[in-house]
Parts: sequence; structure tokens; C-alpha cells
Amino acid sequence: MHRKMLLGPILALTLLVLLSCRAGTTGPANGQPAPSPAQAAPAASDNTASMGRGMRLAETGDTEGAAREFSQALSENPTDASAFNNRGSALMEAGKLDEALLDFDKAVSLRPDYAVAYFNRAQIYGAKGMHREAIADYDRAVKYAPKLADAYFGRAVQHLKMGDAPATLGDCDKALEIDQEFAPARFVHGLANMQLGRDDQAIDDFTKAVAHEQRFAEAYYHRGLIWAKRKQNAKAIEDFTKAADLEPVFSEALHQRGRIYAGMGNHKQAVADFTKALEIDPSDKETQTDLAKAQADLANGKKGK
Repeated sequence: MHRKMLLGPILALTLLVLLSCRAGTTGPANGQPAPSPAQAAPAASDNTASMGRGMRLAETGDTEGAAREFSQALSENPTDASAFNNRGSALMEAGKLDEALLDFDKAVSLRPDYAVAYFNRAQIYGAKGMHREAIADYDRAVKYAPKLADAYFGRAVQHLKMGDAPATLGDCDKALEIDQEFAPARFVHGLANMQLGRDDQAIDDFTKAVAHEQRFAEAYYHRGLIWAKRKQNAKAIEDFTKAADLEPVFSEALHQRGRIYAGMGNHKQAVADFTKALEIDPSDKETQTDLAKAQADLANGKKGK
């Protein structure tokens, strides 16, 4: 069982994990600022103070306090699209996806060209498995903000989840044209190449991803899978070790490293890796099976291939 980083929910939102390293890095595009936990409101005479307080609380991670201040801002100016977007962002960060969705609906109804609100709503649709709806909102986001690299990336992830690797590659290419150092987009580009059986290109993608983001455990892990498939054990062990060191709860990196050690006849190290992986994820049946076999091989003095 291979760990599916990008293919499951995060925060209930996977994108938020990958985009977290990009907060504040994307410049304005067509007048639309980059996605962030909250977006500054246009000048307003009646709710500026509340919006400012909400922004400051959002920056500190106080999503409950931020949502409260944005609600106050809306009581002062009920037609402020930015306040709906900001409150939705705070609710989304808190995992209150249904409430956040209503706020983003309201934001785009008030401002139909609001790229960031479409982007935020798309993240929720994606987390709910509503891939077509998410893609439609990413389409709207890039329509109104053509330089919003994160929106192309978000759409690429949805295409990947739907098994459309060529569309994934196209959107990642667009994101990388805007931001050449966008490591998550390079990583997803690699996943799409893996789906298409283009392992050499995938290795190149993962190598570029870790060059831009050296702590990208998933990129090391997936590159390790390719090395393992090619029986390049030393390289695979190195990458799985790096992934496990960067993310200590990454049980599958330990599991895959253990399989390589077992194949090499190092059953003692294999048992150690499988045991540690099961301490992290005791329910993993494949690791349980591999551990039992490695223990038996160790007891019988069996040598590897």
C-alpha cells in the first residue's frame, strides 16, 4: 500500500499543506492577490477596524477569533465580499468546510470576478471529492487571475485525482511557467509522469522538487519507489531514509525501506523497520505480513536474493 499524499483529504485539505510553504510568495495578478488565510478588504468606511483585527488574528492562527471579527465586519457592512471570503478562509482553516462554503458562495455572488474566493471554494470542493466542481472553480479563478499559479496547481491536483495525467502535466507546466521554483507543482508533475510510466522524467521532477524544497519528504519517497522498482537499492534506501528522517511518522517510507532490506537478506534491519512502521500505523496489514515473514526468515537464517 503506497501512501497517497495528494489523493486524500488534508486538514481535510491537501492543498493547504502544499500551499502552506507558499504563503505570501505569489505576487498580484490582474489585481487579484495570492490566496492566503485572509485577504485584505477594499477600503470601507464602516468595517475597516474589524477587518484589520480579523486579519491580525488570522495571521496568528486564531481562526475562531478571526472568524468572529469578520462576522463583526459583516454586521457593519453586509455586502463586503472580502469579509465573506476572509471569514470563509478562517472557517476553512478550522475545518468547518460547510460553513466556509456558504461564505465563499456569498463572496462570489457579491463579486463575480473574485478569483481568490473561487480558488478557496475550489479547495473545499476538492476536499469533498467534488472534482468537477473544483475544476470549474479553478477555471474561474484563472479566468480572472491568469497569473495565479496556485490555481493552476490546484486544478492539476484535481485532474490527477481523476486519472487525467496529461491534463495534470499541462496545468503544472502553466504553474511552473509563472513560478519556476514551485516545488509542489514540480512534485505533482512527477506523479503524473509516474502514472504515465515515464520514470526518467518523474525522477527528474522529484529531484528538482527537492532542490527547491529540501524538506519535501514525499518527493524523496516517490523517487525512492522508482529506484526500488529499478533494483537500485542503495539509492532507494537513501531516499526512504531521508523521507523518514524528515517526517518521523511516515510509516510507508519505513515499510518500503524494510522491504529492500528483506530482499537484500538483512532481515534484522527489515524487522526493525517493519516494527517501527507498525508502531506508527498498527493497522497496516501489508506491513504486518511483511514483519511476520521477516521474523521467520531471520529465525531461519534465510539469505536475500
